[in-house]
Amino acid sequence: MSRPTFMNALDAPKIGGISQRIRLFPKDRTFWMYQGTFLLLVGLAQVIQIFLWREEKPFNLVGTFVWLSLFTLGVLYFRAHYQKYRWQHLKTGRLMGLSFGYALGVALLVTLLTLAILVPLFWSEKFVSEALTEANTSLTEQLMQMFVGNFLATALFASAWIFVYLGISNTRRARQAEVDNLKLAISLKEARLASLSNQLNPHFLFNSLNNIRFMIHENPEHADHTITAFSEILRYSLESGRNEKVTLAEELAIVERYIEVVSLQLEERLDFRLQIPEALQSCLIPPMSLQLLVENAIKHGIDQLRERSVLEVVAEDLGQQLRITVKNPVPNTQCDPLQSTGTGLKNIQLRLSLLYGDAAHLKADKVNTEFVVTMILPKETS
Repeated sequence: MSRPTFMNALDAPKIGGISQRIRLFPKDRTFWMYQGTFLLLVGLAQVIQIFLWREEKPFNLVGTFVWLSLFTLGVLYFRAHYQKYRWQHLKTGRLMGLSFGYALGVALLVTLLTLAILVPLFWSEKFVSEALTEANTSLTEQLMQMFVGNFLATALFASAWIFVYLGISNTRRARQAEVDNLKLAISLKEARLASLSNQLNPHFLFNSLNNIRFMIHENPEHADHTITAFSEILRYSLESGRNEKVTLAEELAIVERYIEVVSLQLEERLDFRLQIPEALQSCLIPPMSLQLLVENAIKHGIDQLRERSVLEVVAEDLGQQLRITVKNPVPNTQCDPLQSTGTGLKNIQLRLSLLYGDAAHLKADKVNTEFVVTMILPKETS
């Protein structure tokens, strides 16, 4: 996209195929608050000077009112051109040149219009020969003096107004950019979390369907119960992708349903022990995190053993943190359980990092023939 310039910006910019309408009198209350404050201060300063030090009070009061009105229109036109032609995209040097040139143009136009209004109104009082003779000046000198004084004052005020406006506009635009970047970062974070959650679901789906397939042939009388349990687990896994966190009680309910399903296949080989204080069940954790840890413990540990094995899940209150530990035995021949479970654990670790930063972590260790996974995260309650 080419950079807009003053020369090629004769047409109003289009957004989504619709011409952008720029209002000469904006509806922005903040703008009018600043503009009104500026006009009030300038007007009060002029009125005070008129009543304390200047003569010809009616002439100066009317002149002040006319000047403020024309000056306001002039700076409003600058604002409209700035937005309509997107001067914010210009290089700094060109923008400064245009702004200063516009200030001089506004000063010239406002001064000429002010004189064109005041001279006819006060001709008999200020510009006739008797008044000029009394003031010891000529008509040309009088008009030139008024023109130069008003032009310089207007140019100064217009330049100050324009550069203050540019500064405020740049600040507001920078803040809006920060907000937009933050919204984008949050959207990307949510999308990444959803993607990570969805990465868990196929793994879980495959194992559950495989268990049901075996149970249909080996124990048909439990098939209906198993399918019902599996449907609850599947519904939870699909809905949990919409939430960053769920309560520990919600996660435990699905873990217990999962244990019901796999227990029909493992029979007496699985001894599931749950040590979760009721006071901690309202704590929040990432959805499917505990379920995946239990699933990995069964698939890569207990399912590889022939003897009865204990799968233990423990939750502990560490004050400001919640610690969840999953312990399970592993075969002696399995030297490094992380080779098979590493992907799932890294997945959970990444989700913890996205949700909590450095305040949460996941640790996996093999102690003798026992595999221990510890998940520590900030204690939050629903």
